[in-house]
Amino acid sequence: MNNYLLIGRVCDCDNEVKIVTATSSDIAEDAFKEHLKEFQDWNGEDIYIDTNQLLEEAIKEAIIAS
Repeated sequence: MNNYLLIGRVCDCDNEVKIVTATSSDIAEDAFKEHLKEFQDWNGEDIYIDTNQLLEEAIKEAIIAS
């Protein structure tokens, strides 16, 4: 199992950021989409996924503020 950083939204709603634990990025994305459908009152609108990345990789790309 890996942790994935997902950012996305339903149509014109606000982006949500979640960490999803799954065996693959496809499974993580499917679980995230189901979450969005439930919590953003999905009525068949488009779902946009902006980021689907291994959390470990996202951390390596972190911006370090001084």
